[in-house]
Amino acid sequence: MLNENDDLGWLTAETAAALRDLAGTVTDAPPLRLTAAAAGLSPGRPRHRRRGPRFRWSWGAPLLAAVAVVALAVSLVTVKDLPNGRVAPRATASSSATAVAPAEGRLPGYYVALHPASGQSGAPNGLVVGETRTGGTVAYISPPPGSTFVSVSGAADDRTFAVAATPTSGSAGPDVRFYLLTTIPGKPFPSRLTRLPIQSLPGVIAIALSASGKELAVALASESVTGTGIRELRVYSVATGWPVRTWSTVSTSAVVSDAMPGVRPGRYPGQYPALSWIDGDRAIAFPVLSKSGGTPRYLLEVRSVDVTAAGGDLMTDSKVIEDLGGDPYPTGSCGTFFPVLSGNGTTLFCLLSAGPGGHISPTTVRWVLEWRPMQTRLANGAEWRSFPYVKTIGVPAGSAVYPATVWSSSTGATLLIEWSVVTPGHGTSVRLGELTLERNNWTFTPLPTPAIFTAGGLPGIAW
Repeated sequence: MLNENDDLGWLTAETAAALRDLAGTVTDAPPLRLTAAAAGLSPGRPRHRRRGPRFRWSWGAPLLAAVAVVALAVSLVTVKDLPNGRVAPRATASSSATAVAPAEGRLPGYYVALHPASGQSGAPNGLVVGETRTGGTVAYISPPPGSTFVSVSGAADDRTFAVAATPTSGSAGPDVRFYLLTTIPGKPFPSRLTRLPIQSLPGVIAIALSASGKELAVALASESVTGTGIRELRVYSVATGWPVRTWSTVSTSAVVSDAMPGVRPGRYPGQYPALSWIDGDRAIAFPVLSKSGGTPRYLLEVRSVDVTAAGGDLMTDSKVIEDLGGDPYPTGSCGTFFPVLSGNGTTLFCLLSAGPGGHISPTTVRWVLEWRPMQTRLANGAEWRSFPYVKTIGVPAGSAVYPATVWSSSTGATLLIEWSVVTPGHGTSVRLGELTLERNNWTFTPLPTPAIFTAGGLPGIAW
């Protein structure tokens, strides 16, 4: 669940092989016929099973084709605070308080991505700061000694990012440590990494930095930390490191659900895009995925909890802002475990990939991708206006296609989207683009793929 208020930081199980160029976009081929539910905005209608992969729960780590994530290391190591390799002072309250958010409707100019420090698969992750419009690299930050970065989350100012790190294999201790990355492109030292005063925590499954950069939301779930089935959501002050709000729940469906494929009850091998700050940092949204019946039927809803109120029980104190209905597939009719929300929380974005739908040529097949905005219960129905964006592409035969929403503006009128094409024997190819909502349609503008995609994989990225 990503928006301009938070991150895309999470982990993949593996980095992809060498990239291949995507087959050209098809503009004159007849569109693949979608079911009524796929073409409309009603999530509760039954749909026919489609051939080939239908979804992916990745949102901004395009080199994924499975639900598996890299296991968190269970060791602790003492590391120094490093701004590009030099010792840095601890964070202060002013580190992000004076930042100014990009204008509404404008894409963030910069991103921060996790990337293997040596450029080799399996190496500890460092951080790459890059330009959205050019895909070029601005700065590289090595991980603290004995550590690897595992997730990253951005504030709304496009300059402040929270980063989580764990010890590398063989180091001592199980805990996740937190850092603040501030970027000032154009300066001799364009980035600065600072250890946050937040205590090291085991069992972290998700983080999200508030739009203001003043608070960090952290979700915990681990048998060794909270007990079987217990989830915790904590909000920490970035300046002091103290927890200011805490909620817990015995529901195994909240935040990261035990119903998700690849998740073993009480054991969560990575970090997920499960938290979103919305409504001017007054609320945090999270998914709830449950299943019922002998023939499993998965139910997906999105809830929000008011962070201005006292902490308590996460499910009791939260409210449903979108019920996405049931479906035989875990991701339901929304096509993703973790739907992206606009910053104001009024719009939620679902995904669909349908194909293959016939041959364009002897070696190329047609796929139809759909980004489907849906109004949440926070929206004013009289003013809310949106409609799906459908894109038809041609890809090599035998490929699978996975779309994602990477970033949303506060109102949801500007999106950063991507799709990955996985071709057996040829690796993964990624395309990025900007969607702008006009009066009667969406306008798509292609963007260059960040240069680091070509170096062997991208576990996580945040705008």
